[in-house]
Amino acid sequence: MKTQLVKRLCIDGILTALFIVISLFRIKLGFLEFGLTSLVTLLACFLLSPIDGMAVGLAGEFINQVFLSGYGLTPTTPLWVLPHVLRPLIVGLIAYFFRKGDKPFVRYSPLYFITLCGTALLISGLDTLIIWLDGIIFGYSTVSILLNSGFRVLSSQGSAVAVGLMLVPLYRVLSTLYPKEKREENEPVEESGDSK
Repeated sequence: MKTQLVKRLCIDGILTALFIVISLFRIKLGFLEFGLTSLVTLLACFLLSPIDGMAVGLAGEFINQVFLSGYGLTPTTPLWVLPHVLRPLIVGLIAYFFRKGDKPFVRYSPLYFITLCGTALLISGLDTLIIWLDGIIFGYSTVSILLNSGFRVLSSQGSAVAVGLMLVPLYRVLSTLYPKEKREENEPVEESGDSK
């Protein structure tokens, strides 16, 4: 049990470091900006558990906000961290409630992509609200926030599809390297009524 916890914390630490590195690179196409940090939080969510995905998102974005973004620790730092904690929680809960026996959620495409795109839309709206609150608190113009919200929604959907496509092969490879017997299950197997 103790060894499992140590391994799990080590994997969370590695994924947090990967989150930080990926957060340094963003793809920009005109007004659209694509980020792939959710790839890491969702990978932790599906490989280990939604709690691990939330921990990776919390630690990774907190370090990014405080040490790498140039903003430091501000009153709105928890708000900026919140979307990275909520995404694996929401996706993990949906994966749990719509599980199909032993089949991983990553493998049934329609619901998987609908969940990722729906969550991205929700997170995009939350980001817009956070930017607006940040503008009110720190006194900068919030007019451009509404003008850019359409671009934010488009880029979030593009990122969700890209992350979804990358996550499927990554999950397949990494789940074989770290098999289900060696990790705590985030999608419990339904017991059959045959054995008592």
